[in-house]
Amino acid sequence: MTRFTARVERDLGQIADRATPSSTAWEAIQQRIAEQDTSESTTEVIMLAPNENQSASRTRAWIMVAAAIAVLALIGGLIVATTGEDDQVPVDEPEPTTPAVEGAVTIPVGPNPDALAFDGTNLWVTSLDDNTVSKIDPTSGTRVDYDTGDFPEDVLFDGTNIWIANLRGESVSKVNTDDGTRIDYELGVNAFPGALAYDGNSIWISNNGNSTVSKMNPDDGSRVDFGSAPNPRGITFDGTSIWIVNEDGVSRMDPDDGTRVDFDAGADPWDIVFDGTSIWVANLGDDTVSKFNIDDGSRVDFPTGREPFDLTFDGTSVWVANRVDGTVSQINPDDGTRVDYTVGNVPRAVVSDGTGIWVANGTDATVTRITPE
Repeated sequence: MTRFTARVERDLGQIADRATPSSTAWEAIQQRIAEQDTSESTTEVIMLAPNENQSASRTRAWIMVAAAIAVLALIGGLIVATTGEDDQVPVDEPEPTTPAVEGAVTIPVGPNPDALAFDGTNLWVTSLDDNTVSKIDPTSGTRVDYDTGDFPEDVLFDGTNIWIANLRGESVSKVNTDDGTRIDYELGVNAFPGALAYDGNSIWISNNGNSTVSKMNPDDGSRVDFGSAPNPRGITFDGTSIWIVNEDGVSRMDPDDGTRVDFDAGADPWDIVFDGTSIWVANLGDDTVSKFNIDDGSRVDFPTGREPFDLTFDGTSVWVANRVDGTVSQINPDDGTRVDYTVGNVPRAVVSDGTGIWVANGTDATVTRITPE
């Protein structure tokens, strides 16, 4: 049993590997590619103060954070600028602030929601406990549930269809957005697909169980499998290369022949997203996100909330779902400054609808939409 599947058995549903930016952010991504801002700037981090009703363990964690901030006040903050030799560069960190989230909307969904996608009109949410995907009208909150394969771990919109990675079903499903009819494509024994990406032509599937990445024709389901580093997780496309998170780091893969270059990442890297300029990786094990240079793999690490689990890009900011904190972080991709917003319990997925941010609250069986200023 791999580390990934062991986590499935220990903590049902908390193993999502979201990777692909929402379709509504793609124009902004292309614009960022064209602009390629290379200026450097000083980085600061805005951290959300804890709620009074949080657990004692959370309180102790914040005491530790406060102590760390006090100790580091003279030399800067907690951001680590990392090159190939893991050099550390301290920067300033301001006092935490708590922004109000006015007008937040919460909608009930199926049990144990785990992945989100937006198709330009509707929000799609997978639910692990009943093997369904829900299509939700974001205006009225009305929803229709459709059956999926076993353990729908990720969901993706390719511009025409919804795709679902069925981890335990060892398959992916192509779902008609109008009526929910679907076609299942088998991936083989022990594939355990956990994450999806789209490069404009092919569907890419991260198969954690057999350490492969599948390049699939969306028309007929035919595919080519490439070997990956151990236990691939999140996956995304930067306009040229496929990037895959694995248990040891992150890999840049040539989509034509599957050749790859591997780079180190933070502890227990989990999810990945492209912002039009840089690759971002959520490091579950050390509460950071890493911003990677796509050319040489050098990186800068920024602190997040506890257990950053999912990422998305909304055209302006990188968003992080912090699973233990019950928060999402809005990160400035240029300098790493951040604001945290309180959402529901165990947020495991985050996606943009073009104007607001949707969060899947795992143990609440809800999704929440916030519209930050």
